[in-house]
Amino acid sequence: PSTIEMGITRDGRPTLFCGAVDIGQGASTVLTQIAADALGVLADHVALVSGDTDRTADAGKSSASRQTFVSGNAARLAGEDLRRQILQLAEVDGEATIQSGDGSLVVIDSAGRRIPIELAELPSVPASDAQTECVIVGHGRFDPDTTPLDADGQGVPYQTYAFGAQIASVDVDPALGTVKVRKIVAAHDVGRAINPTQVEGQIHGGIAQGLGFALMEAYVPGRTENLHDYLI
Repeated sequence: PSTIEMGITRDGRPTLFCGAVDIGQGASTVLTQIAADALGVLADHVALVSGDTDRTADAGKSSASRQTFVSGNAARLAGEDLRRQILQLAEVDGEATIQSGDGSLVVIDSAGRRIPIELAELPSVPASDAQTECVIVGHGRFDPDTTPLDADGQGVPYQTYAFGAQIASVDVDPALGTVKVRKIVAAHDVGRAINPTQVEGQIHGGIAQGLGFALMEAYVPGRTENLHDYLI
């Protein structure tokens, strides 16, 4: 499961409190995008507090695209909860828009009426386990629908799965035993791409790792069981 919070600071800045650690897969960017979209503000206006054990809750491990799905849903729920509270303070319906920044928070209803939220009059509330400057905090928690593996190794360890196919065109020199890769075509069913540029980058990275594993590494079962004996 992943727990994420999103708050509004006293100066009107939306802030995402996320324990997910970005290890290069772009989780910080994607989670900010998702939370901003759920709240209804620009991603550039959202500040991020990431991987801070004093200020963020547990978001689980970072592996492949797990954080996009698990923490992404938690970020969406936090943004939606924060939006609901803001619109409730302004006493408007769900069609309203929110503007933040420059020390202010303004709600614009469906008729175009601007309703400022007086942040200075609101008491501070805790986000996670530490007191922050937030005056409104939305909470989101997401636990994927999974089942543990049984004695035969059967179960549903993940809620979502990705599918892909790669084709490599290679030249082989039978006399020298050398291989030269001429072209690789990769096709992936990624579902809804939150950030298409990052998706493409992950596919390129997977191709590079696959090339390295196939052409530049030698794994011998029973012998190369640690990095001391693993030829790279």
